[in-house]
Amino acid sequence: MHGWGFHAGLWSPVLARLRAHAGGDALTLDVVDLGFLSGGPAGLGEGALPEGAVWVGHSLGVLWALERAPRPLQGLVSINGFDCFHAHVPPARLAAMRRGLMRDPVRQLRAFWQACGCAEPLAGAEALEVARLAQGLDWLARWDGREAHATLRASGCRVLALATRDDAIVEAAASAAMWPEESLVWCERGGHSAPLTQPEWCADAIAAFLLKGQSGG
Repeated sequence: MHGWGFHAGLWSPVLARLRAHAGGDALTLDVVDLGFLSGGPAGLGEGALPEGAVWVGHSLGVLWALERAPRPLQGLVSINGFDCFHAHVPPARLAAMRRGLMRDPVRQLRAFWQACGCAEPLAGAEALEVARLAQGLDWLARWDGREAHATLRASGCRVLALATRDDAIVEAAASAAMWPEESLVWCERGGHSAPLTQPEWCADAIAAFLLKGQSGG
């Protein structure tokens, strides 16, 4: 599950390495697309989401999983993610993003992608689904997944949080405050788009997490 301002293509480099890890072993890798950008890979619809899955989310995708993913979860992997965005980001930042989106969507998204550390724009003007992007900003401003996060941990659900120290969207202090130390793994660089900038690191950590679960560790 990708984050705000992205589509399911965010995962392509990570999926390629995960398939290499799996070799000939059966491994079901599905993506979910939230509809912020058109033109990305097709993903599962909300009505087809499986129970008992390990959810891997990027940014808002983690909060979405906490809010809406079918229970039970077998595991949760957060990459540049959070359980409550508005608890760690000044309201003025979200308000400015909303104004920018309404005034000039292309400029706003390009500024956001640059802040995320993306080397180039991810899509052109024709791909921006402005109404859905505005809805995503509403989720960021309203949703609070802290209770769901605590409930998951209390139930024994395994959690892994991958964070980058140079993330300009979810700063290092916010990641450290949200995720217990024993679940948190750091990368020095990668910005807010680690699945694109550090795909090998992400995939290797996910693979180790899956194997640990299979071994009962």
